Amino acid sequence: EEAMKPDAALAHEEYGTNIYHGTELVQIPRLDEDGWLRLQVGDVDKGFDEADYILDGTYETPLAYNCSPMPRAVICEWAGDKLTCWADTQVPLFLWQDLSNSFGIPQSHVRVIANHSVGGYGGKQPEKTATLTAIMARRTGRPVKAVFSRAEDFIGTHHRITYKNYNKIGVKRDGTITAMYSKIIANWGSDTAVPYICQSTGILDACTMLYEWQNSKAETCGVLTNTIGYGPMNGFGDPEAIYSIER
Repeated sequence: EEAMKPDAALAHEEYGTNIYHGTELVQIPRLDEDGWLRLQVGDVDKGFDEADYILDGTYETPLAYNCSPMPRAVICEWAGDKLTCWADTQVPLFLWQDLSNSFGIPQSHVRVIANHSVGGYGGKQPEKTATLTAIMARRTGRPVKAVFSRAEDFIGTHHRITYKNYNKIGVKRDGTITAMYSKIIANWGSDTAVPYICQSTGILDACTMLYEWQNSKAETCGVLTNTIGYGPMNGFGDPEAIYSIER
């Protein structure tokens, strides 16, 4: 929330704000003009008026790390404008597309080989380590191998997204839920390769799938800060959103 203040230092000056609004490469058409993503079902105000009890609370989810048994490892080699990448990745297709986009070369000029991938738990996709290794290989004109230590994995890759959730739930005496409101402020850290995917999953499931909500509203924004960036991890946004509702 400190990073959302008008006078806060900017994590990326080129954006002009710490509340992510998308970029030229990453368009998010469902975002409102203020950078918030919102979803509503039914009439929330009417639902709270019908409630006998209203419960509310603010909850924060902790930072967590995927901690694969094998830290990241990648080899990149160029042959002219063609790139071969050996990587410990969960999704070779995503890495193939990322490398093609990053270097502006046809996908037919990129080959990704992933013979073994050890327990990524969501964390080994997407994989910016390969892009950095490919840059070094291109500049040196030689194959480059990068093998991260556990410490380097912790500080140089991504973690689970962290939320500050404000929830409000209306119920009748017989236990019927009449309304639910959820506001999620997500700490994105310095960067992310999956903007709003975790949050959209979280608010969609919170609003429509967890219980038979008749009236529900959820809104979320992603905030860039001076901490480590976030990426995919098992659950992909659901545990963080549903945790506070279950509380």
